Amino acid sequence: KGINDTKRYLTGAGIDYTGVGDLVVKEVKGTKFGFLGFDFVNAKPTDLDLKLIRQSDSLVDVLIVGVHWGEEYKDKANKKQREIAKDLVENGADVIAGHHPHWIQDEEYVNDKPVYYSLGNFIFDQMFSQETKRGLILEVAISDGRIKSVNKKNITISSEYQPSLAE
Repeated sequence: KGINDTKRYLTGAGIDYTGVGDLVVKEVKGTKFGFLGFDFVNAKPTDLDLKLIRQSDSLVDVLIVGVHWGEEYKDKANKKQREIAKDLVENGADVIAGHHPHWIQDEEYVNDKPVYYSLGNFIFDQMFSQETKRGLILEVAISDGRIKSVNKKNITISSEYQPSLAE
């Protein structure tokens, strides 16, 4: 009921969502961007998940996959995250942006595709450490359907739980 209510409210407000097996496609200046979301905190991708990624990749120029995964309050991705990232890229993910650990985690390129294991927090009420008051915004430059560069922008969260660009 909660998922269905959320989907109904978001749709009613004109907000797209991912994470329930649906590809969201947005076209900007002739480039088709696809967005998928998954929760792999307690699971690994199923054959259906990987099939969805392959099918989605065939429909868009750039496929961005958001993943809920990893261990909270750790600054390095674990072995499971790294294995999953490899599977996602091999099946068509062009950019992976992770979340769940509440801390910024390391990043790497897998087959020339950027993987950000955790972007940290963005708007959240965890004021108990410097790490939980930090996050990243990614600015990905695309040309001819290919990633040209990724620019990271650090953010900090204020005592009112709002993000701002870090100095």
